Amino acid sequence: MGTTEQAAGNMSASASSSRVGSRDTQLDLLRGVAVAGMFFFSFVATLSDSLPEILTHNVPGKLLVGDFVLTLFLFCSGVSLALVSSRYTTVWAREVWRKLIVRILQMVGVSVFITPFSAAAVLGMDEMMLNAVLTLPAFLVIACGRVWIVLCALGVWVLRDIFVSIGVVPALPTVYLGGYPLAVFWLPIMLGGALAWSRTEREIARQLMVWTALLVVVVMLSGWPDKMALAPSFGVLSVCVGLGTLLVFRRYGVRCHWLEYFGSKPLRMWCLMFCLLGPIRLYASVMYKRMALSESPFTAVVVSLFWMGCCYLISKGWDALALGRRVSTEQ
Repeated sequence: MGTTEQAAGNMSASASSSRVGSRDTQLDLLRGVAVAGMFFFSFVATLSDSLPEILTHNVPGKLLVGDFVLTLFLFCSGVSLALVSSRYTTVWAREVWRKLIVRILQMVGVSVFITPFSAAAVLGMDEMMLNAVLTLPAFLVIACGRVWIVLCALGVWVLRDIFVSIGVVPALPTVYLGGYPLAVFWLPIMLGGALAWSRTEREIARQLMVWTALLVVVVMLSGWPDKMALAPSFGVLSVCVGLGTLLVFRRYGVRCHWLEYFGSKPLRMWCLMFCLLGPIRLYASVMYKRMALSESPFTAVVVSLFWMGCCYLISKGWDALALGRRVSTEQ
């Protein structure tokens, strides 16, 4: 085998060596980072109304670390949908649609109970509902192939700038995440994730360079990345962050069991998080007419990390009980 072929083989092996069974541990890790980030930043923002800037997110005109946890989650969802699509010879297979419908119903079902606390409105737009709304259109575009994925992603961003320029879409939406009418402007981030599925390190690196070049152009045309304005530049930057992080995880074989666990059970972690976060937000809204308490930033961080650890242990205990019941039934 030649040197070039050996290098290609090594990269392919590296990309697949992180797969255990049918799961991609690096993808679980990336999703786990997103879930843990949403957990942490949501909690500290609810517990303290005097956070330093590094702990804040969703601030118009600002570009903050916490702004990328949602987009990392969307990016991972795109990778996951591409994986589902690749496993079947036709996207119209009954099993494909069963998986999609179950996934969407699970997210919507959770949102029925969570959105009064997460979005301050029954069935309002929050992170989980946004994912549910985008799952079907993203899957249909992904099934059409890479060319359509690229054209759709770029087309959505171009339309967004056109609509803003003629006043059809507000430059700064007043509803969190833009609400249902503007959900489509988050779709390209999920499609960007789909392009990264089953790629070697070299291919991911090439994609990252292309998206970085695109970022420079988009920033020049549409302005500074701003999450709350749904700016195309923020969407392109989010794909770059997703690709770059995934590349690092692939290249260095990064592992972290508890984050991988969070990434393998995002819906459960979202539910457990709101077991405490929901009552706190309800209390704050009733007592202080706002969504946040006035604890110190230190207290907010400690409580957030403590409850994150509690949710991990609760979930692991749940798994142990389920396994025990299964073994007992089989016996």
